[in-house]
Amino acid sequence: MALRQMAVTYLKMQRRFEEILGPFGLVLSQFEALVKIGCKPGIIQQELVGALLMTKGNVGALLDRLESIGLVERRADANDRRANQLYLTAAGESLIVELFKKRQVFVNEMFRPLNTEQCRSLESLLKAVEPQ
Repeated sequence: MALRQMAVTYLKMQRRFEEILGPFGLVLSQFEALVKIGCKPGIIQQELVGALLMTKGNVGALLDRLESIGLVERRADANDRRANQLYLTAAGESLIVELFKKRQVFVNEMFRPLNTEQCRSLESLLKAVEPQ
């Protein structure tokens, strides 16, 4: 069935990408957090909780780890002292650039067997079954 194949493919892709992240000492959730913070500098921690679909405690621990290795910094929100704004450090920005390059190579490898028309068809089919 197509659903089973989608799940198998997703899990294999996820495992392969985690292998790429491993030498950098990162797991997928940490990479996703870095991407969210990099795309929206100053995002508050609570907003990141919603974006990552994780609990407050798990996001707090994840940020503690990223902060301890020098990739993220928390700054007090000038308008709300209870909130922390999140920013990538220079090291975090540099790492994301490197990881995006590696991710693009990985994606290119994964889709190499498909021609342009097949890629468009796959995208169209996946959009058709995407939950709203």
